[in-house]
Amino acid sequence: MGEVIPVDHEAIAARLTERWGEALRMTPAADGMVTLRWLEPARLIEFVQWLRTREGLGIRLLSDITAADYLDREPRFEVVYHFTAFEPLLRLRVCLPLAEDEAAPSLCGEWQGANFSEREVFDMFGIPFTDHPNLERLLLPEWYEGYPLRRDHPLGDIPIEFDLPYRKQFGHA
Repeated sequence: MGEVIPVDHEAIAARLTERWGEALRMTPAADGMVTLRWLEPARLIEFVQWLRTREGLGIRLLSDITAADYLDREPRFEVVYHFTAFEPLLRLRVCLPLAEDEAAPSLCGEWQGANFSEREVFDMFGIPFTDHPNLERLLLPEWYEGYPLRRDHPLGDIPIEFDLPYRKQFGHA
């Protein structure tokens, strides 16, 4: 195995700020990950395409997409993307702030692996993704109302009955 080269966070921040200026804000992170807030949803695809190039950061992996709900803050939501480059090893977190009625651009055209993560964020938080090829519930039944990971979602006492035909077929009903 090769030697792990330490990441110069300040150099990466300067490079990102020089290229993208007002479209982003660098934020400190205690976990060793380069973290930024991307402020222009309409240019997210352009930014992600640049990240993948040699001129960019050489990102090769979209490892996760999730979200956070800040109920008492505007904008209320952040879609959080985790990217990885391997040479040198770099982990990058991009937070996309969104208002409650705002949609995030889908990254499915750049990474096919974004499909299920975006569907999960839609299912759990109700955040839509524009141009997603199949944006429908992934984990919850279609008839379920609401989004369980929103901070204003009621807790408990919601009866959910899942009819799983295979359970009956194999005697687990």
